[in-house]
Amino acid sequence: MKKLVLVVPCLGCLVYAASSPAADLKQSKFTQVVNDVQIISAAEQSAKAAAVNDILAMPDILRTGVASRAELVAQDQTVTRVGASTIFSFDPTSRTIDLKQGSLLFHAPHGKGGGSIHTGAATASVLGTTVIVATTTNGGFKVLALEGQVQVKLPNGLTQKLSPGQMTFILPGASQLAPVIIFRLEELVGSSLLVGGFTDTLDSWPLIEAEVARQEKLIHSGRLSDTPYYVGDDATPSQVQVLDINTIVQQVTPASTAPGISQAENGNATINQPSLIDASVPTPPNHIFNSLSAPDGSSGSGYQGFLAGNITFDAPANSDSGGLSVDLSPYSDSGPFAFIARKDINFNCSVDFSGLLPSDDLYLYAIGNMNFAENITLSAYVNDFLLWSGGDMNLAYVNVQNTKNNLILISGGSITANQSHFSAGGDLSLVAGSNLGITSSSLSGNTVSLMSTAGSVTVQNTSVSCQNFYVSAKNDINYTGQYSTAPKYLKANSGILLSPTGKYISQDTTLGTAIFTAGNQANVNNVDFTQFGSVIITAKTIVLTSDAFSSGGIYNFGSQNGSVTVNAANSGGLSLWNCTYNNAPINTTDNNYIRTASGPGTTPGIITSYASK
Repeated sequence: MKKLVLVVPCLGCLVYAASSPAADLKQSKFTQVVNDVQIISAAEQSAKAAAVNDILAMPDILRTGVASRAELVAQDQTVTRVGASTIFSFDPTSRTIDLKQGSLLFHAPHGKGGGSIHTGAATASVLGTTVIVATTTNGGFKVLALEGQVQVKLPNGLTQKLSPGQMTFILPGASQLAPVIIFRLEELVGSSLLVGGFTDTLDSWPLIEAEVARQEKLIHSGRLSDTPYYVGDDATPSQVQVLDINTIVQQVTPASTAPGISQAENGNATINQPSLIDASVPTPPNHIFNSLSAPDGSSGSGYQGFLAGNITFDAPANSDSGGLSVDLSPYSDSGPFAFIARKDINFNCSVDFSGLLPSDDLYLYAIGNMNFAENITLSAYVNDFLLWSGGDMNLAYVNVQNTKNNLILISGGSITANQSHFSAGGDLSLVAGSNLGITSSSLSGNTVSLMSTAGSVTVQNTSVSCQNFYVSAKNDINYTGQYSTAPKYLKANSGILLSPTGKYISQDTTLGTAIFTAGNQANVNNVDFTQFGSVIITAKTIVLTSDAFSSGGIYNFGSQNGSVTVNAANSGGLSLWNCTYNNAPINTTDNNYIRTASGPGTTPGIITSYASK
C-alpha cells in the first residue's frame, strides 16, 4: 500500500503560465503587491518599492521580504506569484528563471510551453500546468505538481514525470534523478497564502480542487495511507530526508502522549505564568515544537515556537501589577521563536517577552485576529519583533515597543490606533492590507514606515520621531502633523527624540528623508518639513496646508500634471495653502523658490513640481 508523505504546507509560491515556444519570460507586469516587494536595478544596483502596473524586466531582480508576496502577469498571460523571502530574475535565455532563494508556483494554461529553472547548483526544465518550485538549503530545489501532468528534464536529458500530488528533488549538479514522493495536497493548498491569498483566483483552481478530492477519496478508501512525516530539504538519488513530527516535539509530556501538530493547533492555550510549560498551559496536547511554518508565506527551515488554536496572554491570579513576564530563555540563540495561533491571539494584560538574546527574532502570528485590551504594554528586547494578523488590528491606549531593534506590525485587514505608542530602537513599520488610521498617538524609530497596500493612510494629531519617514497608500494619504511656530513642537521630525513631557533629550543633526506616495490624493497638513533634508511627495493631486519649508531642504512634488497653485484648489496638481518658506508666507507662484520641471529637481531650497508618470 502506498503512503503519503506530508509536505510542510508553508511554501512561498509563484504561479507560472507557460506560453508558446516563441514567447519568453523577459518581463511581467505587477498586478498585486503585498508588503515589502523590491525591484533591484541591475544597471544601477538601486532598489525601489514595486507597485501595481510596474514592469519587472530582465535583467532586473525581484526581492520580497518577510510576510510579503507579489503577483505578476506577462503579455502572454503567464501569471507569476512570488512568495516571501524570495529573490529571482528573468534570465536572458527564453523562458528561464534564475531563482536565487525562496519559492515559485508556475501555472501554465493548456497547450502552452514550459520553462527552465536555475538555482545556484541545479538546473531543470519544467513542463506542466500548476507546479510549485522551492529552493533547498543545498542549492537544489523541489518541484511539486498540483494539477496536470508535469515533466522535469535535466540538462543531461534525464526526465521525470509527476502526477498531481507528487513531488521530486532537483539535486545539486542536476545529473541524477531523485525519488518521487506523494504528498498531501489538501494540507498544502489549504494552508498556503500564495494559492488563495490573492485577489484573483487561479484559473486552475477548479482543477486543483478536483485533484484534492480525488486524493482524499483514495485516502478514505484505504488505497493510500497517511504518515506522520514531513519532507525535509535533503535528498539523494535513492532516499529523501523526512521529519517525524512526533520526534521534533519538545518533551513537555512523554512521547507516548505527544499528539503532534494537528492536536496542538486545535487546542486553545492560556499563558498566565512565566514558563510556557507550566501547568497554566494545558498538556496534552503539546504546544511547543522545534519546526513550525509561518502562516505568512515565509519560506525556510521553520521556527521553534508555540502553536495553538487560540492563544491568550493573561495576568497570573496573584499578580499585583496586572502584567505578565514570559520567560523565553530556554529558546534563545536557536533561531526565531514564534507564537502561532490558527485562530486569534488575545492580549488581556501587559506582556514583557524576556530571555531572548538581542540577536534573536520574536514573531507573533494570528491567522484570525489579534485583540488588544486597553492600557497595556507589549515589550521585547530582540532583533525583530513582529506582530502579524490575518484580520484587523485595533489598538486603543496600547504601548508596543522593541527597545533593541526593529518593530513591525502587519495586518491583512485594517490597523487603527488611538492614543497608542509604538517605539523601536531600530526601524518601525506599520503595514495594513486595507486602511491604516492613527490618531493621537506617537511613533518612534530610526525609520518610520506607514503603508496601506489596498486602502488609505490617515494620521492625525500624532507625533513622529525619526530620521526617515515613509508613507505609502494605494488610495489617499491624509496626514495632519503637529507643527506650530509658538511654541515650536517638532513632530514628524529628523532625529529629534522627545521625552514624554515634550522636552528635547537628544538631537541628531543629520537631516533625513520624508517620502509620501499616494495612488490618488495626498493631503499633508501642519508638518515642519524644514527638519528633513529631502522631501518627495507623489500623488495625482497634492494638497499641502500650513506646512513649513526652508532654503536648506530639497523638495520634489510629483503630481498628475505638475502645475502649482498658491491658496487655490488645483485638481491634478500641487496646491500650497498657508505654507511658509524660511518663516515667510508663500503667497505667489512667482517666487524664485518655486518652479515646475519635467522631472524631479535636486536644487536645495527649491520647491520643484513635476508631472508624475
